Amino acid sequence: MQLSKHIGTAAWSAADKALYVLIGLAFILPQKVIGEHNWGVATLAQAGLTIIYMLSDGFALQALVNFGMTESRRRQALTISAVLHVGFIALCTATVYFARTWWASVLNEPDLIPTLELFPLVALGFLLRNYFLKISQLHIDTRATFLIDAAWIGTTVLLVLHGWANAWMNTAEDMMLISAASAGASSLMGLMLYARRIRFARTIDRELLREMVRFGRTQMLSAGTLALQTQGDYLLLKLFVSSSVVGNYDAAKKLFRGFEALRDAGSLFVYPAVARLKSQGREGEMVLLVEKMIGFMTLLAVPVVVVVWIGPTAQLFELIYRGKYQQAAFIFQLMCLAGLAIPFSMNINVLNGLSQARALLRVILMSAAIFFLSGLALVPMLGVHGMAITIALSYVALGAFSTRAVKKFVPFSIRGAFGRWRDAVEFIRRQWRKRRRVG
Repeated sequence: MQLSKHIGTAAWSAADKALYVLIGLAFILPQKVIGEHNWGVATLAQAGLTIIYMLSDGFALQALVNFGMTESRRRQALTISAVLHVGFIALCTATVYFARTWWASVLNEPDLIPTLELFPLVALGFLLRNYFLKISQLHIDTRATFLIDAAWIGTTVLLVLHGWANAWMNTAEDMMLISAASAGASSLMGLMLYARRIRFARTIDRELLREMVRFGRTQMLSAGTLALQTQGDYLLLKLFVSSSVVGNYDAAKKLFRGFEALRDAGSLFVYPAVARLKSQGREGEMVLLVEKMIGFMTLLAVPVVVVVWIGPTAQLFELIYRGKYQQAAFIFQLMCLAGLAIPFSMNINVLNGLSQARALLRVILMSAAIFFLSGLALVPMLGVHGMAITIALSYVALGAFSTRAVKKFVPFSIRGAFGRWRDAVEFIRRQWRKRRRVG
């Protein structure tokens, strides 16, 4: 498997993840304008929405890629996933909306009540966006993924700037409205890209339906555990600290998502590529893919972690927030230790591509157990810093467990993975020489 054959895919994927850096920077403005408390309240609402959509991704949408790879079943897979996705989101959204007073009392945050009144509107905005993103993954169409995300992030940036310039962006509810509008724009972009290419089935094979539902149930358990691990930290933290501290935590985590963007950029290619190689029986190329994934991502992650710890991180946060979010810098540094494990945690995408749902579930459950035990032990003692350490520990566990699981199905070696660094360096040198000759 030659990297040069996938330069176009990788370029669009890199451009897509660069957008997330842009939105992370754009969010600095509303963080400063609406303040730590309001930002913390908005963060709690968005965490709930993200958990629901991660659950729907596992239950309804993941099967679209695995079962839709076969052309003869693609129309039925598209139809089944669409119905399950819409039904699941509608049920969960109604539950949150009608129980909003109860959720506010559990989290001891009365300001959540008016914020959650807008929850159905935001959920509706994201409905088609997530479905079309999964279709783009089915086709390994990173260009479409970029355009769908660009519509979301570009609209967000424009609305944030407009809200700041016209002084209407002041509360958590305002941020929910921005989220709903930008997600709606993203959904419309997906509709424009794929409306003519999607064909739904008029009849559904019951056996395929049962297979997809069985697969979805297992995937939902994995996705739910992962969702609580990546979003439940906000809810767990809120049980012990104020919404303002949650705001500080999210300000740090927004920047930490730069590491997650690296992981997600790889997953856009790794997951469907593994599924395709498996279906074609190309085991040798699968070994190369896994080794290059780990080696290349390590080459990217390690230098960034070093810079975060030895560079002027605290001064940078002070320059950005001007006296606000004073806890965020050290929280960010602690979180960034997780970056060292991200190249290995990407093996969860390999397990997905191999359709090893049970193995993936075991990996997620074991890492989640470490996450919750660490959180319950460290947060009461260390507060928000305990949660940051918990994030790092959970990534280490996820990386270790998923790597061990993949080795049972793909005979790669860690030594071989690190040996791929030389391939990456040589690839960069070749591209540099080509550019110099062109120039």
